[in-house]
Amino acid sequence: MKKESIHIVIASDANYFIGLRVAIKSAIFFNKKDPFVFHILDGGIDKNHLEKFIEEVQLEQLVDIEVNTYDVDVTQFASFTDLVGSKMQYARLLIPSLIKEPKVIYIDCDVLVLKNIRELWEHKMIDELAVVVKDRKLSFLKEDWQMDYEAPDAPYFNSGVMLINVEGWRQKDIQRETLSLLNNKPEKFLFWDQSALNVTLCDQLIYTDRRFNFSADTFDLADVRAPVILHYLTRYSNPWERVIVDDASLLWVTFYENHVDGVIDQWKYYKLKLRYLRSLKDRWIGNNFLLNNLNHIFLNVKKSFATEEGKVLIRSRQKNYRIQFSNRASNKIATAKMVSKYINNLIDK
Repeated sequence: MKKESIHIVIASDANYFIGLRVAIKSAIFFNKKDPFVFHILDGGIDKNHLEKFIEEVQLEQLVDIEVNTYDVDVTQFASFTDLVGSKMQYARLLIPSLIKEPKVIYIDCDVLVLKNIRELWEHKMIDELAVVVKDRKLSFLKEDWQMDYEAPDAPYFNSGVMLINVEGWRQKDIQRETLSLLNNKPEKFLFWDQSALNVTLCDQLIYTDRRFNFSADTFDLADVRAPVILHYLTRYSNPWERVIVDDASLLWVTFYENHVDGVIDQWKYYKLKLRYLRSLKDRWIGNNFLLNNLNHIFLNVKKSFATEEGKVLIRSRQKNYRIQFSNRASNKIATAKMVSKYINNLIDK
């Protein structure tokens, strides 16, 4: 008997296209026996790049893969707040009017699928409007509640991965209600449309295991139980823009380099990382080895030019940094081997 196709919705513009490609490719890579229908909400992706990617996805797989695209006019979100240089997260609110399926899985572009997601797809909903995962940072809706009436005693969920009852959203007019909240009271919502959805979907949800929307901040390659969907939660950067400082970032880059080719070249990828480095604020410097070392050097530049003592200090620190960088390079090689082994173990399962 032929399996039911899993319908996945993902929204992107040109800035997030690299993330879209990794999210879709990883979903297919770790679910090779499952047919998919991908619904891409397009907010300005280069048409040639998108067509080439769709051909690549459809040709390389043994199971049925269908890709549908929907043009989204982002000017309708002009008054809304950007999230890391994009407004396309708001496009998920248009799902009821764009997609006619009774249910879909929505995923953000900053995710990496690592295991079979059919369990999430087959989660039973009756009158509930979505299956979601509780947010890692905010526990209750009242922590982000500035409405004119009392907050319900409900958990706060992260909207980056949702199994959506699309028919239910249409019946309850969730699209109109949520957009109306954002248009009329944008200052009320700490986390933009996610907070607005927490209001409109409140008390109509099923909360599922966090492995379906697992925060990359807490990911460890040594964990025995791999998450199904790894979510690179951050307000400041995306996984393709950050410096590799943890297991989750290295895992994303390894998958990208080994399984996603062709449209976005490596040089552009590293330029994105360089742009991110240049935009980092002081609050990150102390937590990053490379930036911390560079900061020490910059703070002593004037002193190095002014005195001989300063020059000696700089030379001494540079030697120390070279030794530390060498040690970290060895560790990086060892970690890269761990990542490859981790991915291979997931495939074997």
